[in-house]
Amino acid sequence: MTDRDPELQRLLDIEAIRTLVVRFVQLGDQNDHHGWIDECLHDDVEWAVRHIDDDARVTAGVDVLHGKEAVREVVTTVGYRGIEPGLWHGSHIVSPPVVTVDGDTAHAVTDAVWLWHVPSDGPRGELTVGALTYDVPDYRIISVVQWRDELVRTPAGWRIKVHRPARLGTAPRRSP
Repeated sequence: MTDRDPELQRLLDIEAIRTLVVRFVQLGDQNDHHGWIDECLHDDVEWAVRHIDDDARVTAGVDVLHGKEAVREVVTTVGYRGIEPGLWHGSHIVSPPVVTVDGDTAHAVTDAVWLWHVPSDGPRGELTVGALTYDVPDYRIISVVQWRDELVRTPAGWRIKVHRPARLGTAPRRSP
């Protein structure tokens, strides 16, 4: 830390953490998974994910991955198997993170909705609002979740050390 006024430093830290969370979302939605893993995660991250069974079905269970490379392995192989590079059809909408800072550690809580565009060869729907007619793509809500992240200050800046999602809305498929 620097010799800045403590209140100013706290506000700068909060802004840096909010930017980090949004950067994580944007890089992921741009299909730059190496980017968000390298820029946003601590080397020793604990990353909770919904369980993916042997048939690649997302189930109600939770697995905790330990370390950046374990996250990279799941994200770049199992998690996105069958999705060609550049064909990511997902997008997250996130709330501003609520951040509390305590020296070189912090906690951020962010609400997120994950939308998935379902491509179709057929005609898309239309929505007329006043004099304007919009072409309406077909989106599905994959999940409504709250991320509870613990962060640490590193020489390279803030990094996510622990990532724990808490379900808020849609439920994953139950294991058979």
